[in-house]
Amino acid sequence: MGTKMRLDNPTFNRFIVKLDKSGKCWIWKAYKNKYGYGVFRFNKKMGLAHRFAFIYYVRELLPKETVDHKCFNRACCNPKHLQALSHKDNVERSTKRNRLKPFCRHGHDQKKHGYIDCTGAKRCIICRREQIKRAKQKHKIRYYTSNH
Repeated sequence: MGTKMRLDNPTFNRFIVKLDKSGKCWIWKAYKNKYGYGVFRFNKKMGLAHRFAFIYYVRELLPKETVDHKCFNRACCNPKHLQALSHKDNVERSTKRNRLKPFCRHGHDQKKHGYIDCTGAKRCIICRREQIKRAKQKHKIRYYTSNH
């Protein structure tokens, strides 16, 4: 794909209209998955929009490469903010990045409520307790509705 694509390519035209290029990050305006990554159909299958941007503007990816956001914005498709990494390097980089965050994604202070789990990932104890509570409630509902 990379260098073989032309600017008049219909796939590229579909891609480019879904970007907000008004800031430093090129924000994906169309559908995003539950993790915040833009989703786009190319090569006859669904893929990640930032991967398409990297392949189109920079180069083809090697079989074991992933595309990482240097800007830490999952919706960004700016090729200057993207880099190819091995999966291992990408996981290590994201783990280090998460340890530096002062708040969890629900806004809890990580200095007070953060901990490192057995995998080395930073977690929030308040969010974990809520997750356990929801799982117990779901189990209780399932148990009572199936036995009565």
